[in-house]
Amino acid sequence: KRLKIGTYIPPKENKQSKELAVEIKKEKKKVEFVKNGKPVNATSLDADEKKEIVPEGKSGGKGKNNFEKLMKEIPPIIEIPRDDWPSFYIEEIDRVINRSYEIEKLSDERQANLDEVQTKLRQAIQMKVPQGFRLDAFGSSVNGFGSIRSDFDVCFRYIDNEEKDKVTTKRMIKSISRALHRAGFGNVMPIANAKVPIVKFSMKTNSGEEIEGDISYYNDRALHNTRLLSRYCSWTKDNLLSKLGMFIKKWAKQCEIGDASMGSLSSYAYIILLIHFLQQLQPAPLLPVLQEMGDKEEIMKDGWDVYFCDEEPTPNWSSCNLSVGELFIQFLDYYAKYDWQNEVVQIRQMGPLTKADKKWTSKKMCIEDPFVLDHNLGGRVGNQMFVTILKSFVITREIFFTLSERDLFLENFGGDKDYVIAEENNVGYGIALLSRCRSTLGVVPRVPIRQRNINPRPSRNSVPAQNTGVEHQKTASRKTDAITGGGGGGKSGGVNNKGGRGGGPPNERKQEQITGVEHQ
Repeated sequence: KRLKIGTYIPPKENKQSKELAVEIKKEKKKVEFVKNGKPVNATSLDADEKKEIVPEGKSGGKGKNNFEKLMKEIPPIIEIPRDDWPSFYIEEIDRVINRSYEIEKLSDERQANLDEVQTKLRQAIQMKVPQGFRLDAFGSSVNGFGSIRSDFDVCFRYIDNEEKDKVTTKRMIKSISRALHRAGFGNVMPIANAKVPIVKFSMKTNSGEEIEGDISYYNDRALHNTRLLSRYCSWTKDNLLSKLGMFIKKWAKQCEIGDASMGSLSSYAYIILLIHFLQQLQPAPLLPVLQEMGDKEEIMKDGWDVYFCDEEPTPNWSSCNLSVGELFIQFLDYYAKYDWQNEVVQIRQMGPLTKADKKWTSKKMCIEDPFVLDHNLGGRVGNQMFVTILKSFVITREIFFTLSERDLFLENFGGDKDYVIAEENNVGYGIALLSRCRSTLGVVPRVPIRQRNINPRPSRNSVPAQNTGVEHQKTASRKTDAITGGGGGGKSGGVNNKGGRGGGPPNERKQEQITGVEHQ
């Protein structure tokens, strides 16, 4: 019973309460085992029997049954031939990924704002820390996978490392925090007791943009990880690795499997998955294994070797000429069929690495950090999230392989599967693909407000644009998207028959004005 503080308890009742508490504690310590399908108390088993069977709720008892039940939610992998694919299908996926990259990539204006923040940080800290120091940016803002929404991460280090021993970490974090407060930075929050001590902040630039960021104290390994990813980006032409990585991160966020704080995988983990796939690509790998190249001299940081070949790429090293769209589809196929039960995803060696080698057999998803070799980037992924991630690969693979969403997208615009999706519709087509992946997984689609307002419903009195060829108009009850077909001799829009792009008489090319529903 809940008693008020100071309530008198008779000695007899007090003794009974203590005895009851002891009994409850003993019951909690008892471990239930499962033997021959029936629960067995641990006190009735000897030491050898306990080794042969496992506790209930673990991998060999009811936990195994629950996991097997979850695995049944993953649809079977269907081998789908490409014979029915239009010859221009991969080109459409190329345009979707390329357009997404152009919209999302770190702009020159954003980069100028980040440089401004870094300069203001240095000036502010100099007022409190007269000793020589350096602020080095790391993370997505400089590793080749940065977007217009990337946070700004910088690492504080003394130029003379002996200065580090003269002051405690906690005191240094407080000094940096006070310096930012005094300089007018917003939302300053020191976190000195974290594994990597940081100071969080925000700043409004001269252009009016609000930028959030973190200052890490001696986060050396993050700097090496950033340089490694940046060097891998330099080994591909036309920013191919950056385009793929950013689209995969966008897909993972859409499917809600790209947030490590929620028990899934981090963006960094998905980049490691991508690099591993491109290293193992057959018949011609697209990326080398940089940690196996060069002089391979040992560079130790915090007890780990952080060496990799940081030299300029070898020209024409790879004979692979697959496009970004083809590589994304093969990426989905590779991990939908990956041997997660036995293999470890890693990028430091060309040969395979097994869970038994790492002694990670109890983990469902194993992704090795390239430098901190005992760090599993998928170590926090539980049974339910593992199944969700695997479902995402299988379902997305099926959506892209069957072309089901493409057919629906064209149908909504009055076209058939022989039409080509025009370049001006790449954004809408990309949203439709990712939304289908999300909704098929059972996640309610959430379209940003700014996207919903891009194509407002026209008035009933609006006059459709004139165009050569046969005019095709849907019923007035459907939302129009102002998508027009190709005009003679010019750059075509909308969807064109048989891959045609403008020009030609009507009897040679089917040209229509397509007015269809807005597809989100």
